[in-house]
Amino acid sequence: MIRRLQTFAFNKSPYERPNQKWVCGRAAEGHPCRVGPDRRGRCRARAECRPRGEGEAWVCNRPPSAGGPCSDGPGPDGHCAHPIPPCQPVRSLRARRGLAARWVTALAVGLMVVVLYGPDAGRWLAPGGLSAPHTQVEDCGGCHRSFEGGPSQWLHAAFGGAPGPAEGDSQRCLGCHELGDQPLRPHGVPEARLAAADGEPQGGDAPQQAGMGPLGLELAGRLFPAAAGGDGLACATCHSEHQGHGADLTAMGDRRCQACHSEQFAAFTDGHPDFGNYPHQRRTRLNFDHVSHTRKHFPDADDPPERCVACHETDDRGRTMQVAGFETACASCHASDIHAEKAAGSPGIPVLTVPGLDLPSLRQADAGIGQWPAVSDRELTPFMRAVFAADPELAPALERFRELDPLDLRDASPADIEAVAKIAWATKGLLRDLIADGPATLRPALSRALGRDIGPGAARDLLGGMGMATVKRAQAAWFPDLASEVARHRAGEAVPMPAGEFDAPAATEAAPADADSGGSGEAILNDSGDSGGDSSEDGILGGGSQADEDGEAILGAGEDGGGDTGGDAGGGILSGQAEDGGGLLGGEDEGGEEGGGSEAADPAEAELSEPDPVEWGRLGGWYRDFFALLYRPGGHGDRFLKGWLDVAGRAMAGEGEASAAAIFRHLGAPDAPGRCTKCHSVDAGNGGALAVNWAAAAPRGERQGFTRFAHAPHFSVLSGDDGCAECHALDRDSDYQASFQDRNPTTFHANFRPIERDTCARCHVDERAGNDCTQCHNYHVGPVAEPATPTRLEALTRGGGEN
Repeated sequence: MIRRLQTFAFNKSPYERPNQKWVCGRAAEGHPCRVGPDRRGRCRARAECRPRGEGEAWVCNRPPSAGGPCSDGPGPDGHCAHPIPPCQPVRSLRARRGLAARWVTALAVGLMVVVLYGPDAGRWLAPGGLSAPHTQVEDCGGCHRSFEGGPSQWLHAAFGGAPGPAEGDSQRCLGCHELGDQPLRPHGVPEARLAAADGEPQGGDAPQQAGMGPLGLELAGRLFPAAAGGDGLACATCHSEHQGHGADLTAMGDRRCQACHSEQFAAFTDGHPDFGNYPHQRRTRLNFDHVSHTRKHFPDADDPPERCVACHETDDRGRTMQVAGFETACASCHASDIHAEKAAGSPGIPVLTVPGLDLPSLRQADAGIGQWPAVSDRELTPFMRAVFAADPELAPALERFRELDPLDLRDASPADIEAVAKIAWATKGLLRDLIADGPATLRPALSRALGRDIGPGAARDLLGGMGMATVKRAQAAWFPDLASEVARHRAGEAVPMPAGEFDAPAATEAAPADADSGGSGEAILNDSGDSGGDSSEDGILGGGSQADEDGEAILGAGEDGGGDTGGDAGGGILSGQAEDGGGLLGGEDEGGEEGGGSEAADPAEAELSEPDPVEWGRLGGWYRDFFALLYRPGGHGDRFLKGWLDVAGRAMAGEGEASAAAIFRHLGAPDAPGRCTKCHSVDAGNGGALAVNWAAAAPRGERQGFTRFAHAPHFSVLSGDDGCAECHALDRDSDYQASFQDRNPTTFHANFRPIERDTCARCHVDERAGNDCTQCHNYHVGPVAEPATPTRLEALTRGGGEN
């Protein structure tokens, strides 16, 4: 049997067609008319039927289903005898819904126009309050690029998909936050570094750790793998704003961190990977062997934790344990090493020397080098070689000079003799220019030699403190006629070597040389005041005048040779006899009795001992000793040594590599004066440059790594028995010194055993210290800083002025 879904009888069917906007007004009573209203909602029902004409008669047209023709029948004019009163048609349900929808749409559009184009559009659209750090943002355009494009851009951003991080709102974040060169890459580091680290980003065929992570994370990782390439991650991926004034933008759940890592785990104590070699990432910058020092100074203790605080102290923020200063931690044992008090040789560093030459062979070859000391056996210093090598006219002669034995020139060729002569005149010219123009005259030459500009500050460290009196007296002792000889040579005039013994003006070089510890004044105890042609080294307290070669001091006894200032018979002012026979500080009176004793040496023979220049300048500084100007380190952090090692190390990556390498080897040997590299390691950099680590590891400041740790909060949980060794246990089998056999800081043997995860897991659980990822891990790696707020002037300059 076929069953009708609905009936279409005029008095029974409630049927409404989809396009029917009006229905009969009697539909609510259950008796709608069959005709129904027209399209405009007017009632069309007039009678119960429409009579039909048959010839001249009218017949009722009522359908059989309605009971057949009525008994009254139609009227003579064809009108139905049963008229129907008209009704008031009503809108259909669909029409009413459509009308309501149109009104709602119009109202919504109106409200959107008011909201979007009104003066308070940003306030109406804000989904919530800003966090405290961002309350200074004036409007939405400070963070959202689409805000500047108006409502059309807002709708596009809302429904058309947000742009990528490279061109999206993340660029506005970077206007205030400095996050390195690749800020939008995962962790802000190159892919190669991420690939080398544990926990590579997912994507492609990234391996999953079966059974390690929660099921939800594993499913999410398979359905929505994190993109390892592309434009990176948008800042809003992890930092959600509009959470209120007190919201923490850096707060991030563990699940969000693990969503991008291939190694996923339930908690720190349940599946977290081991620490590996943490916290050791490179060798220590200072070569300090804890094991050897412990065995030497604490032979009866396995681990002396109470001694750690003697050398280590926390930084201002309590994060890292810093090495105490040299004076606090090291000076008691190692200060003498820096001052070279136990050195077997000279504690000074020769900077400018008079190289020893074979004078007889040079005289026989008729080499015109003028005056030259006969007994010097000094060599050219690396500093002099660097300056000479930078001069194109001297470089070939220097190369030939290096192949010779300048103290034996018997078999030297004419070209060799010419090269030796050029180096000799270069040495004299260097000394002459140093006296005439001061140490600053060497700055351009050093810049050329090292292939990099030597600024005024660096030049002050490299050459500053060189006393004028020291250099001038050295010239007077080594080359009395230097000014005239150099002038004649530069004018093209031949300057022959003097005959006889005059070529040894420094015969009294054994007399005390001056030691200028401060580098700024005269060494009044060991040199003559006459700097114009005095070929001796006679000083005020040691030696006579220019003609006095017996070493008699003015203040000591001596024969009258032009230097007698107070004694008639050679008696010194302080130790000889006055005219009446009595010395000022003692001596015999007219009766021959000594002023202060019964039996004493003849006062006329008393002399002040000649000071040793090395001991006289033991506090450091410039001094002269045996045909050399030397510099003695004054203590830890000596600016001369530090300056030269820094400049030479950097210059090894440039044009002056050879000269810089020679200087660095000269000063950087572990047993060189100052012994800098005995404790301070040297790292190789890009292009062959070398860098001396002058300080131990310090807080990164604006730089941060993947992990962070603060020592201060953990002091309270250290036990009394183990102390620092509870986490830092010495590795007594480690070959620590092997770490410093090369200049690669990443190949090393640590002094301490790595920290194990279980050590931290004893406290870092939910119910105690907590174990969130962000407690110990940073997302952003590298420099993280906020630039200074621009001034009003800077803002006007960038904006082109103010109307």
